[in-house]
Amino acid sequence: LDLGGSAVPPVLMCDESKKSIWYRHCKGECLECPICHQTVCRYHGSSNNGGLKGGHSGCRGGCATSAVFAHMCTGHMKPCSSCTTIYCSYHLDPVGHVGKLKGGHVCSEGTVGGKLVTRTHKQVAGAPEHSVASAGAPSAEVAPASTPTLGGYPAFAPPPPYAAAASAKVQAESGATAINDPGRWDFFLSHTQRSGHATTLAAELCASLVARGYTCWYDVKMRDKSMLAMNEGVLNSTLVIAIITGPCVNPDLPEDDPASNAYFSRELCLRELQWAREADVPIQPIIRSDDKKLISQLMEAAPSTLKHLVNIDFIDFDRSKVARFDVDVDSLVEALKKVQSAR
Repeated sequence: LDLGGSAVPPVLMCDESKKSIWYRHCKGECLECPICHQTVCRYHGSSNNGGLKGGHSGCRGGCATSAVFAHMCTGHMKPCSSCTTIYCSYHLDPVGHVGKLKGGHVCSEGTVGGKLVTRTHKQVAGAPEHSVASAGAPSAEVAPASTPTLGGYPAFAPPPPYAAAASAKVQAESGATAINDPGRWDFFLSHTQRSGHATTLAAELCASLVARGYTCWYDVKMRDKSMLAMNEGVLNSTLVIAIITGPCVNPDLPEDDPASNAYFSRELCLRELQWAREADVPIQPIIRSDDKKLISQLMEAAPSTLKHLVNIDFIDFDRSKVARFDVDVDSLVEALKKVQSAR
C-alpha cells in the first residue's frame, strides 16, 4: 500500500489499533480477516487473543485448531488451500502424516490418514455431519452464509477431541500389534526434553520404578518414539506422570527463548495430557522441590483445558537426598494403587 510515495504504517490500517491506544503494537502487512472482515495486521491477525497480546477482538470465530493449542496461534487467519478450513499462520499448512504433528493441522485432503481422523472426529463428537451442536460448538445454521464450511461444520468451529480415538482406530483398523512392548504400562512419563532438570528426573524415576517391578513408558527406552507410539503409551498406561518445569535454557539451542522451553509451551507435552484427559487416564503432576513455591505461577501458562491440574496435589521431588527421593517415589506408587483400586 502506498500513500504519497511512502508505505502506510500498519498502525494506520489495522482496525484493532483504532480500538485503543494500548493496542498499537502493529507489525506486518494488513489483511482482511476471512471471518469478521476487519482489516488487521499480522500481529493482530488471530482472533480473540486480546489486544496487547496480539489477536483482534470482535471476531466470532478463530483458528480451527483444538482449544488446547489455541494459545500457539500466530499470524493472519486464512482458509487451507486443500480443505478450506480456516487456520492461523502457525496451523495453516497440512502436516504430512497424522503420526507426525508439529504445528500445522490434520487435513482431510492433504494429510496421510486425514480422512480417517476427520471421520473419527465426527463420530467422537456424536453429531451428524451437518451439525456439531452436541459437541458444544455452534451449529451450521447459526453461521453466516459467507462463512466457509467443511462437511457442514463452520470452518472456525474448534474441532471436538478426536486425536486419541483416531489414533487407536488407525491402529485397530490396520490390524497392528502393539507399537512398543509390552503394550501396556503402569506409568507414562511426560516431560520436555528441553529441560535438563526434567530429563534427569525422568531418567531417575524410570530407573527407580522399574527396579520396584513397575513398567514405564519412557521415550528414551522406547523403540518407536512416533506420535502414534506416544498416543499408544498414554492410552495404555494406568497413570500419566506430568513432570512440570518452567522456563529454562535449552543446552542444545541456547539462543531459544527460555519461555518456549517450559513444559506448558511444548506442543507434544500438551498433546499427551490432552490424550489422557480425553481417555480418562488419570494425571499426576510432579515438580522439583525447588519449584514448589512456583506451582501457581507455572500453572498460569497451562491452557484452559488443563487448568484443573492445579487442584491435584503435586508431588515435589528432591533428588539431592536418596532417602527423600525414595519417599517421593513411594508417593507415586501409592497414587498408582489408588487408581487401580478405583477401577
